[in-house]
Amino acid sequence: PEAVEQFRSAVSNRPEFSAAEDNLGTALANLGDNEEAIQHLERALQIEPDFAGAHNNLGIVLTNRGDAAKAIPHFQQAIAQRPDAADLRNNYGNALRRAGRIQDAIDEYQKALRLQPDFAQASLNLARAFRLAKRPDDAISAAEKGVESAHRSGNDELAGQIAGWLVQYRAELQGVIPPGSSNAPPNAH
Repeated sequence: PEAVEQFRSAVSNRPEFSAAEDNLGTALANLGDNEEAIQHLERALQIEPDFAGAHNNLGIVLTNRGDAAKAIPHFQQAIAQRPDAADLRNNYGNALRRAGRIQDAIDEYQKALRLQPDFAQASLNLARAFRLAKRPDDAISAAEKGVESAHRSGNDELAGQIAGWLVQYRAELQGVIPPGSSNAPPNAH
């Protein structure tokens, strides 16, 4: 909350400062106040319509609250400004996956991984999309790559999450656990 108050002060002192609106919106979203976050992120885009970061952040908030279809144009705008940003491609893939556009999501995750080959979270998201596309060999391969990438980057927590997803998915494939159980583990961005 202290950061929120600092960003509120920045917005109050400089009402036409798009970065302050973006920072406030992002901080509010991190606290779970999506409605007010959206207002500030939209305000940042009124001030600066081509602000890729604000488009990305608004897309994340919309996707997380279940409005993936509304998020997609914001990710497209962000990518138009920063086409080589792997994180934007990954986030766009998440919105596409949640909107049911699985092949499009796979394409975006693969683009993210071409831009940043050791992007472990994108590997996990790609594995999830392959699972939904009923491509188990590809899902397992992507998840294994994600575990390796996370270990290489020193993110043992993410490596453990991906390994846990992989164990669940393999158990699902073997009929040990009900179908769909492997889609639940960690939320992705």
